[in-house]
Amino acid sequence: MADIDAVAKHVVAPLAATVTGTKLVRDAWKLDLSPDEEYVESEVALEQLQFAASALGGLGAAAVPPAAGAIRSTSTITVPLADSAGGSESASLTVTLYGPGDVRALDGAQVIRRYPAPGATTAEETVLAHIEFDRPELPWAFSPAAAAGALVRPWLALVVVPRELVEWEPIPPGAFLPVLQAPLDQLPDLAQSHLWAHAQASRNVAADKPLEVRLSPAHAPINLSRIISPRVLRDSTAYVAALVPTTDAGVRGGLGLTGGTLDPAWGPGSDDPVRLPAFDRWEFTTGPDGDFKELALRLQGVVAPYQVGRRFIDASIPGRPLRALATDEPGGKQVLRCALFSPTPPSAEQAVAETATWPDALTEDLREELDRPGVIERAAAGDGQAPAIPDLPIVGPRIYAKLQRGVASVAGDEDADWFAELNLRPAARIVAGLGTRVVQKDQEPLMQSAWAQLGEVEAANRAIALAQLAELLASRLHARVDALAIDRLVQVAAPMSTRITLAAGTTLSAAVDRSATPATVKLGAFRRVTRPGGPLVRRADVATQRRAGRLVADATGLRDFTRVYANPEGVAAISAEVLRTFDRTAVAKALDLSPDAVLAQLELATSKLELGGLASHLTRPERWGAIDTTFEPGRVFTERWGDRLLRRSTIPALEAVRAERLGPVIAGLGLSKTAAGTHIGTRLQDAAVRINDGLIDRLGPILHPGGPGGGPVRPRDPVRPRGHGGGPVRPGGPVGPVHHGGLPGRVEPGRPVAREPGRIDFDGIDVRPDRLLRQGVRIDVGVLTKIGQVQGRERIEAIGKLGAHADRKLAPVVESIGGIQLVEVREAMTELVDPGGLLQIMPVPHRDRLSVTSAQLTAALDPRVTVRQSLEGRIRLSDRLAERWRLKPFIAPIMAAPRFDRPMYRALDDYDRDWLVPGLGLLPDSDFVTVLSTNDEFMEAFLVGLSDEFGHELLWRGYPTDRRGTYFHRFWSPQHDEVLAPIHAFPRTRLGRHVAVGGVAAPDDGDDRLGRAVIVVRSELVRRFPDLVIQAIRNQGTPQEPVFEAPGSPQQTASVLFAEHLEPDIAVVGVDLSVEELDGPGWWIVIAEHPSATRFELPDGEEAAPNSPDHLGSTKPNGAAFALDRLHHPTRVAFEATDLIVTGA
Repeated sequence: MADIDAVAKHVVAPLAATVTGTKLVRDAWKLDLSPDEEYVESEVALEQLQFAASALGGLGAAAVPPAAGAIRSTSTITVPLADSAGGSESASLTVTLYGPGDVRALDGAQVIRRYPAPGATTAEETVLAHIEFDRPELPWAFSPAAAAGALVRPWLALVVVPRELVEWEPIPPGAFLPVLQAPLDQLPDLAQSHLWAHAQASRNVAADKPLEVRLSPAHAPINLSRIISPRVLRDSTAYVAALVPTTDAGVRGGLGLTGGTLDPAWGPGSDDPVRLPAFDRWEFTTGPDGDFKELALRLQGVVAPYQVGRRFIDASIPGRPLRALATDEPGGKQVLRCALFSPTPPSAEQAVAETATWPDALTEDLREELDRPGVIERAAAGDGQAPAIPDLPIVGPRIYAKLQRGVASVAGDEDADWFAELNLRPAARIVAGLGTRVVQKDQEPLMQSAWAQLGEVEAANRAIALAQLAELLASRLHARVDALAIDRLVQVAAPMSTRITLAAGTTLSAAVDRSATPATVKLGAFRRVTRPGGPLVRRADVATQRRAGRLVADATGLRDFTRVYANPEGVAAISAEVLRTFDRTAVAKALDLSPDAVLAQLELATSKLELGGLASHLTRPERWGAIDTTFEPGRVFTERWGDRLLRRSTIPALEAVRAERLGPVIAGLGLSKTAAGTHIGTRLQDAAVRINDGLIDRLGPILHPGGPGGGPVRPRDPVRPRGHGGGPVRPGGPVGPVHHGGLPGRVEPGRPVAREPGRIDFDGIDVRPDRLLRQGVRIDVGVLTKIGQVQGRERIEAIGKLGAHADRKLAPVVESIGGIQLVEVREAMTELVDPGGLLQIMPVPHRDRLSVTSAQLTAALDPRVTVRQSLEGRIRLSDRLAERWRLKPFIAPIMAAPRFDRPMYRALDDYDRDWLVPGLGLLPDSDFVTVLSTNDEFMEAFLVGLSDEFGHELLWRGYPTDRRGTYFHRFWSPQHDEVLAPIHAFPRTRLGRHVAVGGVAAPDDGDDRLGRAVIVVRSELVRRFPDLVIQAIRNQGTPQEPVFEAPGSPQQTASVLFAEHLEPDIAVVGVDLSVEELDGPGWWIVIAEHPSATRFELPDGEEAAPNSPDHLGSTKPNGAAFALDRLHHPTRVAFEATDLIVTGA
């Protein structure tokens, strides 16, 4: 039996037969890929690995071998227990684990790599096929447990069989897997299956952790498992690889059947062919004889001839209207350097064509032809004469990038200005024309991408077009409004007054509301009624008709319509003059006063008029009513509430509840000051005594642990902890519920109680007596005192203990009511029925005249403002674009410029490789390494030609653009822009100074910018291993004994600007070195295998298995040792750079 604690401490079982293998650190070299790839140059070195013969976790680590005839392992788990009396015991449970016959399919997500890759056509025949899994324990997860000291054999194996010998059956009913039929002699000997599987973990991460920890799920990113096929591959052969079970039970389970044994799935006595379910499968084909090492050794370092990368053009007959060059005139034969060209210097004869240019006169003729359309257009505009056909353009030779430059003619020196050089040099014009041809060839996919980038620009431009129409129409109406006077202008603008913003963000409507101008005057109805020719004004006299036009405004602006109103006599006050006019005899009779006292009484009343309560001032006290000094509001409320509380219920259950809930309230009210000495107070105290004693008799006190009891505890009242607790409880102890039959007045030990039995702590905790409360009872009767016939102070104190339990205390309320004075009540009531100033007219506030001018309103109504503000609320633009858009004198559509990040060398290579790097066929060897140079002038001219032509294509397709954009930014690099600035922002410098290979600007060397060195490899090695790594590394040793990395001196590698593969067998790698720098001392060209994945290889001398000549045998003790022995170390080959370059004569 296994202890559960022992199993829990080891998620992965200790590996007794563990072998560690490390890739040699001396072979580590930096990768040179883009940051977007899996590896980053100068940050990734070869990984240090550790292999394990097997990996088991959980209950599988504690399993025992199956009994005789069984096919499943078992595991017995022991759990320690403790009882309430302090004793200990253990409980055991035997569980049966899944076996190989229980698996019906495998989750495809568990397979993380297959090698050789599925569908590969040139796989190496010197490697071993294998499959990798995400879970490190998967190859042994369903294997039967092995005896002590024995190796666990995997329940899966990888078989590789020639495709011509394989047949596939349909998936059987009730199964999920295809069935493989393979000849018995093509399958490996399962006696060595323990060598074919191993687990792997990295040492680069969590190196301080033991291997079993790094194989656990906590370190899943750095661990995996792998099954290797021992098949010896042959060259130029198609194979099928299949993941199959290794036991008879596993085969039956994969076929959807039950039963079976743990015998091998095949052996000498098995049926031929063998039927096996395939949990995973793929196909691949090996290539011709030769692995990476053998193919790399075939490479020859060569110097590229001068002709490589150059095209020789005949520029002597440019075509009409330009004249042809004479035979002896220079510039007839010229050399065009392509994107990559040989740094080998020309011979004396070749040097003439290398630097040849047209005569100045012919160049000026070309300039004149380019400028002619612009000259004609300017002449027509200067004469004021329109062309005969206005929409017919004047066509001439193309001026590349004229829209980006913003000119219609070619000016400047071709030796100092890129624009003149691009358009006047024949070679540069040819390269720009290549960009035109490439765009025409790829126009459909380019436009598809451009439309996809447009987004909501089309919808925005539709809104802009409607806004343009609205602005045009509104401008016509605005011209008529501009002549109106301010009063008519305010009335016309009334419907928009809530949207017209004046100074300080105030709308016209809000300004009118706060001014002395009433809102009515801006309404259309008021304007129609008061118009000079209206029906109302026509009926007025002549003077009034003349003033009708100035009703709302005069020469100084809008009028002040404020009218001040005064309160009539008797509303807010009565003046002395009016009082003297009263008939004193009549008033005296009404007020029951003497005539002499009338005036004084009226003056007193009018002085109190604004304060309210006029009735109390005009009436004698005896008529209002004398104040009853014996009236006490507090006693009145006590009597009313007391009567209500003392009403008893006829229902016993309800009366019991009332006793608990209202008993404390009755006790508190009976002891209040307002009840003292009253009949209701005596009744309340008697009721409190009755309720108090009844609660004690009915419920009895709560018994605290270990304390004396005042009465029996009923079994139906369980004890529970109060609060949010409810955790562990110590076994035993004086804790209820208490059963009858114990000693009177004591608490018997009871059984432990816990709200959550799953959380019982068998070590126990102390019980807190102050946290116990009987469930369902609101009052702790243990603190009450039975009163009975007790009188005096003890009686009052006992009633007070009951009153302390009241949730709502009435005594403070009624006592505060008792302090209210009746005089205050009378005055408040008179104020309520006769408030002061009820009929008083509010004072008229002072308001300023509306300060708005015709110019302000006219400007606010300008369509150039209103329409654009409305449009800005409907479309969202970036801050930079919005600012430029607002500054335009008219509403203009948004111009879009699509962007393409594809390296355009690929498009040029698809169009014609001889324009990218011509002449590679001149090299004598088919497997070679050489060095070429980049051409910045070619790259810039080509990219400018692309953007120029694509602008025309966008216009033709109706794309919203001004054709001034820079649409293509990259020639070589997939990650970095190589155009240093937009074309329209190019400074007036030489062609080629506005681009940088890989986005890294090269240093200037006088008039010429040094090109970057490009390593070119053409070989079968590139075709079969397209992921090979090519670098320029500085030698730290001697030419005879090169050293690329030494202790304390890390490897010095040139930065890679781009690395591309030209189908089918050419690799080009640009480095951040000029050809001259690479030709200096110490630089070597290194070509190496990509170390991205672990591989396994055949030994130098094939060691065949005893019973299977097509499979590899081994005497290694376990899978970890076998994997370490067959681990493949990357190969690299180096060439001294000076042997590949000739820069001098």
